[in-house]
Amino acid sequence: MRAAQIIAVLLAVHTASAKPPPTPVITLTPLQAVAWGIYAAIPDYPLQARRQRITGTGIFSVEVQIATGRVQKISVERSTGSKILDGAALNALNRWRFKPCPSTFTNYAPAKIIAVLI
Repeated sequence: MRAAQIIAVLLAVHTASAKPPPTPVITLTPLQAVAWGIYAAIPDYPLQARRQRITGTGIFSVEVQIATGRVQKISVERSTGSKILDGAALNALNRWRFKPCPSTFTNYAPAKIIAVLI
């Protein structure tokens, strides 16, 4: 009886610690991301940044749910050097929309598309 309890506990711990399979990822170049895009919002140039003549270029990574074409996560790979400009870029990228994949590809959902945008 004691052995059965130990096996049940070990099985429960093993099941709880088992990791789900990795999410399939499709990586796009910036040109491919533009081609796959339906709507690409242009970042606003915030008034505060304009008054202070703040400029910068950043690199952002966008994860897209392929079944819906909606942005799920945005990461700053290289900052513009300004929190104001980074915020404007993140706000615009969050509104981007991509073509959903055909249903044959959504069998792999929740797959992600990662596009690095400059």
